[in-house]
Amino acid sequence: MLFVFAYSKLIIDNITKNDGNTMFFQE
Repeated sequence: MLFVFAYSKLIIDNITKNDGNTMFFQE
């Protein structure tokens, strides 16, 4: 569970750099 959370945070951090975090949260 904790691993998934850390992995998700890593993905969000990566998407944020591409200004696509809004799309991520909408999904």
